Amino acid sequence: MQFKSRDDIKKALTYSDVLEIESLALSMLLDSKGMNALLYNDAFSKICFTCSIVSEFLKDGKVVYIDLDTIFTSYVRNGIFDADSGALEIFLPSENEFESMLSDICSHLDANAGLVVVDSLNSFYHLYDKIKIGSLNRLLSAYISLLLNHTRRIGCKLLVTSMIRHKKAGEWILGPSSKRLIEAKSSVIFNVELVRNGLVVSMLKHQPLKLYSKKLVIAKEQIPIRV
Repeated sequence: MQFKSRDDIKKALTYSDVLEIESLALSMLLDSKGMNALLYNDAFSKICFTCSIVSEFLKDGKVVYIDLDTIFTSYVRNGIFDADSGALEIFLPSENEFESMLSDICSHLDANAGLVVVDSLNSFYHLYDKIKIGSLNRLLSAYISLLLNHTRRIGCKLLVTSMIRHKKAGEWILGPSSKRLIEAKSSVIFNVELVRNGLVVSMLKHQPLKLYSKKLVIAKEQIPIRV
């Protein structure tokens, strides 16, 4: 189903808890004033979502992708995801160099950038050696806050991804570090799962639209990689 605006999607979800959408609608649902979080427990489901949303943003502008787990980069380099390399900037942080890379990104972010992706928060901890987890949690929170301030200022949307540890009594359980950060900073939270007919995107929280526990379904044909 095609939608022209975020309000159209909200109206449709008023009458149904499950809605079939085109991948274009995902870009409409991201918030430019708060952080958008994608939770996943299957890496392929996550990459289907990120490729879909990056593909939509590349039609109108630039995408900055901070690829901490390198999965997205391998899809691009091997031609599995066909992206306009001129409009897509991929950053691959190496050990103890995240701060300088983030400074470089923030210094040249401008209105041409429609989306910044940090994928994934879990892999951030692998970049640092001999630093206590509490210190890393505070460091990550400070970095994401800095990035969010920059994206908010220029009207760009920030998407972060985080792997789920397990599911308990119908509730998705995050690692303690990611949980605090995502709950504090996110205005939109999605969970994603690949099924036979396509991609099911569960809208766990959408603060701007005041929507919770809604499901969006993207047909397999809409996903820009083979599934």
